[in-house]
Parts: sequence; structure tokens; C-alpha cells
Amino acid sequence: MENEFELLVVVFWAIWHVKNNFLFESKKVDPLISLVKAKAVLESYKRIKSLSESHLHNSLVQKQQHQWIPPPQGWLKINVDAATNREKKSAGLRVIARDSTGKFVGAAVKTSQFHEDVTFAEVEAVE
Repeated sequence: MENEFELLVVVFWAIWHVKNNFLFESKKVDPLISLVKAKAVLESYKRIKSLSESHLHNSLVQKQQHQWIPPPQGWLKINVDAATNREKKSAGLRVIARDSTGKFVGAAVKTSQFHEDVTFAEVEAVE
């Protein structure tokens, strides 16, 4: 029953979407294509919902287990992070270093150009 209701909702959404495309953009869409898209949206929603429920459970477990682990004696641990602003194409890079006792050793903050990939921004922070 729930699956049928969900399908009905996405079919109604598809009809509404086709109507709006026609009224506001003068676009004609094949009804079968709209139905296929509606089914794809429903399947994607179900997968995401399933993954997010699983992710929520895993993140709760990780939060309970997550803590900073110090480096070996005589080593430093350096953590980096990048905060991005896609509109301004900028990234805020942050670095912090601690010793094996967790004592603060140093930190750095830098603004940089954002190149559409957070990984690159974090690599730049490591540099």
C-alpha cells in the first residue's frame, strides 16, 4: 500500500511538473517520459532514504567512538580543513599542529581561490 501511495505522489508531481513546463515555458513533454522520470525519482528517493537512515545510524556510532588520537611520541599531528564559498570562488584553509600529548604547536589560516573541488583546497592547506 505504501509503495502505491508513493508512486501516486510522484505521478501527481510529474503531472504538475509537465503542466508548469507547458504553462510557464511553453515546453511540451512526452507523458511517458514524465512517468519514467517520476519512477526514477521515486527509486532515487528510496535509495537515498535507505542510505541516509544507514548513514544516520553509522554517524551516531562514530560520534560515540570518535575522538582525537595523538601521534606517536616525538611526532606532530597536523589536521587540515577547508571551508568553501562556491559563489565567491574562495576557500578558507585551516591547519593546526599538535604534539603527542595533544599540546598545541602551531596553526595557520589562509584564504585561497576555490577550484570546484574541496580535495584540492585541502591539499593546498597541507602545502
